[in-house]
Amino acid sequence: MQDLTMMQDVDEAEKQSLSRVYGQVCLIVLIGLMMSAMLFAVVLQQNTRAMEADFRHDVSVQVLSLRHKTQVLKQFWDDVQSFYIASDYVREDEFLDFSKMVLNHESIEFVSWIPAHAVLPTESDIYLMTRKGKDASNFKKMLLANDRVHRLVSETSKNVGMSATIVSVAIEDDDLRDRIMIAVPTYAKNDGERKLVGFLLTMVDINNFFESVFQGDLYGSVAVYLIGGSGGAQLLFYQLDDPSKMPLVVDTIGEIESEVEAVHTIPFASQSLAIVAKPSFGYLQAGWAPWTSFGLGLVITSFVAFWFHQQISRNEEIQRTVEIKTRALAYSEQRVRSIVDHALDAIITFDEDNKILEWNQQAEKIFGWTAQEAIGKDAADIALAPQYRHIHARGMRLFLKTGQSKILNRRIETRGIRRDGSIFPMESAVTEQKIGDAYYFTAFIRDITDRREAERTKEHLAAIVLSSDDAIISKDLNGIITSWNKGAEQLYGYTEKEALGRSITMLIPVDRLKEETEILEAIAEGRTIDHFETIRVHKDGTHMDISATISPLRDARGQVVGASKVARDITLRKKVEERLKEYTRDLKRSNKELDDFVYIVSHDLKEPLRGLYSYAQFLQEDYEDKLDEEGQEKLNTIKRLSSRMEELIDTLLYYSRIGRSDLAFKPTDLNKTLQKTVELVEPFAKENKATIQVHEKLPIITCDRVRAGEIFRNLIVNAIKYNDSEDKYVEVGCTTDHKECPGCNVFYVSDNGIGIPEKHQEAVFKMFKRLHGREAYGGGTGSGLAFVKKILDRHGGKIWIDSKEGEGTTFYFTLEEV
Repeated sequence: MQDLTMMQDVDEAEKQSLSRVYGQVCLIVLIGLMMSAMLFAVVLQQNTRAMEADFRHDVSVQVLSLRHKTQVLKQFWDDVQSFYIASDYVREDEFLDFSKMVLNHESIEFVSWIPAHAVLPTESDIYLMTRKGKDASNFKKMLLANDRVHRLVSETSKNVGMSATIVSVAIEDDDLRDRIMIAVPTYAKNDGERKLVGFLLTMVDINNFFESVFQGDLYGSVAVYLIGGSGGAQLLFYQLDDPSKMPLVVDTIGEIESEVEAVHTIPFASQSLAIVAKPSFGYLQAGWAPWTSFGLGLVITSFVAFWFHQQISRNEEIQRTVEIKTRALAYSEQRVRSIVDHALDAIITFDEDNKILEWNQQAEKIFGWTAQEAIGKDAADIALAPQYRHIHARGMRLFLKTGQSKILNRRIETRGIRRDGSIFPMESAVTEQKIGDAYYFTAFIRDITDRREAERTKEHLAAIVLSSDDAIISKDLNGIITSWNKGAEQLYGYTEKEALGRSITMLIPVDRLKEETEILEAIAEGRTIDHFETIRVHKDGTHMDISATISPLRDARGQVVGASKVARDITLRKKVEERLKEYTRDLKRSNKELDDFVYIVSHDLKEPLRGLYSYAQFLQEDYEDKLDEEGQEKLNTIKRLSSRMEELIDTLLYYSRIGRSDLAFKPTDLNKTLQKTVELVEPFAKENKATIQVHEKLPIITCDRVRAGEIFRNLIVNAIKYNDSEDKYVEVGCTTDHKECPGCNVFYVSDNGIGIPEKHQEAVFKMFKRLHGREAYGGGTGSGLAFVKKILDRHGGKIWIDSKEGEGTTFYFTLEEV
């Protein structure tokens, strides 16, 4: 139970330890993740800033390229203006030749010249040259029909500088889309002054113009606004997944700068272009540094967590091991204490000074001192008999001086003393333990009083067996002889050496071998066979009668392992019994003959007695007047003696009849029998002023009811007759605890009469035996008690007297064979 409790405690400790380890590791992992996330955020922020700086630099480079394109266009426009100023008149073919160079630019749709004096110019007034052989007439029509172009020309003439605007046109198969229309005024010298002669119109394809500059994954969004004029800032170009996020028109550049990452402004004609660029998310997220730092943080966190887990686990394992060892040690101490306390031997621990340190419960039982009383006392003083204390002290001194001892670590027998001073034999073994520089001793002591008694008993029994005249033999369950005493040698003639190891059947006649099988079966079942009479064979071959008692032999576990046999030669007894049987038969025959003789004689004697009595009566009647007084007296004597003789003969006949007649045995309620008997003698009791008391309820037994009534009647009448007390009483009852027959139904009839002297207590049961005169105490033949004994003999019972002369008599009797 303690081991189970310890394992449950250890399991609970392991669960708590694992919970602590997991909690600490999870905390470390959480801190590591937070630090990794913070490192990732810091590196990402630094990386983003660096990428933003790179983005602004890249945008600046692209803007420089765009600025170069606008400068090329401006150079063309300046050249055209110079060409016109230098010429009085420019023909169409001259213009067209001059413009071929600018049409090499992919973004230029066409270049045209419109004269300034024409109020309503016609197609013939317009010089126009397209790129890639497109139809010039379509462009001329557009110029003539587009209001924005007209407004642009008007504004250019007023501002005296280049102007630009956005027009939406569809030329030939192209879809309707926005284009930039740039108007440059041309002048000619007239009398030394410049004179506006026309306008150079250039149409630029917005997509071609800007896409070649703002390409790649650099940009998340790019927008180009045309700034100047009355329209504020107009969107020329955008590169965005969702165009709605970029305003088409803004009032000031400040509105744009507040929502973008980079803004650049470059001159364009008399206006300017605002380039608004925002980096793509992928561009800003490009770079492995943040993720590397995050991954490195996770790796470091994992390593630290693993290392810390190992350290914590190791520490927890050490703590758990220490805790388990501590609990195991505590349980071990409890177990050892329990073992010591419940040991069957007294266990006493004492130091070099003989001072007792430990005193277990068995020591308390053996010596009578409690542990509280014994601890601190001298072990020899309270445990050793006085005659052994000096031997113990000398042995201790020798061991402490030389390290040698003849009694340590050995079992020795000595004598101890109890608290009450009684001396007893004991067996002890003392061991030593050295702790530091000091020795401690533990004595294991056993009270061997019972063992000594058992040994003495065993020796005594062994002596009895060895010296017994009876044959005492033991055998196993196979009938093989295992022991053979001197009595067996004398009875059977075999020596011990000759008998041991042989089968018991060597002693059994061939015609009785079946008996051994039955005996072994009974022994195997654990049954004892008492007084088994049979015939066995002597070594010389003679047969003899024996009486044997065979009992099972059991081992320490109670298993039957063999049998012991005690046999006695009863050959002589058998012969005596046969002789007795013969004598008994002869006696019975003689008694029967005697009874028959008594009956016959008694019967035959009655007839002459009656005749004698009758003739005496006749003589007395017929010769009364002739006989004198002496004659009359003699005739009366003859009559009295004849009556007496007839009474004795009747008694003999009755006594003989008791022995001859069959008894009617059946269960009889003696309470009813006694009640009828008391009713019969009640008049006699009242006449003699006697009281009859029945104290105990009588049992129901098997007997002859009539004869049982005669027993009670004879004993009660005698108790009343032979009583001279003034208050006569008779007590009748039954007891089962009489010392003469314990457990038997012993009946008794007790009185307070004259008593019977001890010397006459046997004689009173003889026929015609009276202790008093013939007429004393009512007279009688003296045969009543003889009748009682005869009836009891026929029932197998017995009768005895407890009486003191002058104090009364108690007759005890049994009606059943005991």
